[in-house]
Amino acid sequence: MWIKTLEKPINYDKVHRCKFCDDIGSYNIVYTYQVLTLFFIPVWRWNKTYFAETTCCHKQFILDKAVGDMLRNGEDVEIVDSDFFRIA
Repeated sequence: MWIKTLEKPINYDKVHRCKFCDDIGSYNIVYTYQVLTLFFIPVWRWNKTYFAETTCCHKQFILDKAVGDMLRNGEDVEIVDSDFFRIA
């Protein structure tokens, strides 16, 4: 039995104009979670979080969970500024 943190990249290839540096870029989005594994079988997942980083100025954000879930499910979602929470 062990607990570990896993990361999975999420494909998001839409471009945007960054509100911080006014450059054109995209987002690198990563889905992270912790998992309890018992005999190599994942039993329980928790602490699910979506992180995003701009490709232009490398600002980092926490992405809204509902939007992240839609992206992970393959839905076509347009990310807007209100979907982010800035990391200090």
